[in-house]
This record gives sequence, C-alpha cells and structure tokens, in this order.
Amino acid sequence: MKKKPRIGFIIGKDGEDLIKNSKDFPEIPHYFNDSSNYQLRWGTHNKIDVDVAIPYWIKKHYDVEIDIIEPSQINSERLRKNDLNFCIGFDVITGKWLKWQYPTLEAHVRTIFKKSKVNHIYPSWKLQNFVYRKGPYLKKFQKAGIPIAPTFLLRSTGTFNLARARRILAKIKKYGWEKFVIKPELGAGSFGFEMMITANTTDKKLLKYLNKYRKEFPGFMVQQAMQGFYKFWELRLWWYNGKFAYAIANKAKVVTGTKEKIARTPPKDIVEQCKKIGKKIFPLLPKIKYNGKNYPPVMIRTDFGCCQGNTLDKNKYFLNEFELQAANYFTRHTNFPVVIEGSKAFIKTFQQVTNKKLCKK
Repeated sequence: MKKKPRIGFIIGKDGEDLIKNSKDFPEIPHYFNDSSNYQLRWGTHNKIDVDVAIPYWIKKHYDVEIDIIEPSQINSERLRKNDLNFCIGFDVITGKWLKWQYPTLEAHVRTIFKKSKVNHIYPSWKLQNFVYRKGPYLKKFQKAGIPIAPTFLLRSTGTFNLARARRILAKIKKYGWEKFVIKPELGAGSFGFEMMITANTTDKKLLKYLNKYRKEFPGFMVQQAMQGFYKFWELRLWWYNGKFAYAIANKAKVVTGTKEKIARTPPKDIVEQCKKIGKKIFPLLPKIKYNGKNYPPVMIRTDFGCCQGNTLDKNKYFLNEFELQAANYFTRHTNFPVVIEGSKAFIKTFQQVTNKKLCKK
C-alpha cells in the first residue's frame, strides 16, 4: 500500500477559539477542546483553536496523515518522520513565553529550527529569524521606501548606566519627540511596551526600564509615539501564499485604556491603501527555496498604523510590523472563512514544496 503523505503541525495557540465552527469538527479528539487540558488549551469546553482546526479540516477532506505536535514534543526525530512541518501556532517567541513551564524550551527549539531544511520545517529559519528582529527589518523596509514610524535601536550589550540613559534621552530630544514608546525586541503582544513623555522621563526612570528587560531580551526598539494610533484604527491584513486574504481593524488596550476594540470590516479605502504598502515587503523577505524555486510564506500578517509624519492624515498609514503564520488570526472577529481558506493555503504550499499531491476524499 502506498504510504500516505504526512504533514506535521506545530501548535501552541490559545484564545483563537472558533466558537461557531466547533460543532463542525466532531472528529477532533476531546483532548484539544477540553478546558481541563490547561497546559495546552486555555479556553473553555468545546472551543477549538485555529491551529488544531486547520489540520483536522485537512484530514477530513484529504487522504493524508496529520501529526499534531505540542511544544514539549518538538524533537528532530519526530519532525523528520513528516514530509513537512508547519509552525502553525508556535515559534521561538512562543518558546520564550512558555519558559515558566519549560525553562529550556526556547533554546531547544531554536537549535532545531535553525536546521529547518533537515528537520522539514516551514518556513525556513532564515525567514523566521528575520521576522523575530523587528527593529532591523523595519530599517531595511524603510531603506526600500516603505513608510514606518521613526525608529532607532538599542542593543542589550555594553554598559548600562545613567550616562548611557542620558545619551539616549538626548537623542530622543534631538529628534523632537514629545512622547516615545519603547519595547523589547523579541517581545510579544504588548509585553514590555511603555510610552513615556520625554519631558517627564528622567535618566533614572529610563535606566530602570532598561535594566528590567535587558538580560532577557537582545535589544530594544525606541519609536516616536504616533498620535494617529489614538484617533484611527490599526489595521491588520492577512496574506495567504503571497495574496491578500482578509483584514480587521483594532485599537489595543494600551491605546483605549480599557479593553481592546475590534472592527470586522475596516474602511475599504484604508484597506486598499495598506494593501499597496504590504505588497512591497514580499520582494524584501529572505527567499524560501525548494526544488530550485522560491516560495512565499503560507501566511503573513501585516499591521499598519496612522499616520506618517505624526500627523492626523488618514491617507498616510505606515507599516508597523509583520508576523508569520504563528501570529494571531483574530478568527472570532472576522467573517472570512479562515479555517477553509487557511487549510487550502497550507495544502498548496505542501504540494509545491514536497511534490506530493494530496488526493481529496
């Protein structure tokens, strides 16, 4: 009997539950939608996260074996048994945030992911590592003409003292930034995010912040605080196999001061404006090469804020960051068929990269 193709899915999401869709997946083991499995699923009973729903949709419709790999189960031997492994709900950043449970996980998966080709991991380590370094990639995009917020980078090396904090503040004042935001590189969500009023920030206050995070993170991003974030929506656009798929708009808790606000259908004119910017980043990404051809990431999410020049001109959005397929999909906040179309995107990449055709059931 011909061996079935095998696809590995490295999971690790929580809070991406597909409440309306859970009834459509009776074949998913109870283990993946049970609140008692607190180490993996943080929702309540009968809520299925997207990183589990997509693999089971594929299994339901195609003649294929799927291998659901939890963070603690990642090892080279298991990965190499699969034709290809997708980081669908887990990456090195996730490994960092699970250190309370698995202290050595980040270093362990970093070593394995660095050998992405040998361990059949998609996307390549080169692209993964590129995305983790937000400051450097923003600078690269800026040189290519893509608008970003005014930014400079700090490394967590060298001497950290009041003199260094004073030099950093002098630089901010020279730029004329009345307010600035600072956040750790390799941070996730709003962790470590802090906005400071330049005139009220002392050398001691800044040094205290730097010392709090510098041992854990390789560096910091310092950016001008953009007033448009408080007046206009932040847009998040998803791209499947290099093509635009859907968008939502949100205002983060750090902006609203209470709770996050989300809009399912952002203004079309702003979406189109951001799509034009987003398309420009693809030629600048590290190439993913298989069989002598280049392939795009299965999914990326591009996030945009307003407004360039720190004005309130809603026609001047800028790129804030981008994420790979382990990022949040906001499945509860979009009418787009994320599971169906997302599954098709993974199938397309699997077939292109492995040259193995998946047969429908």
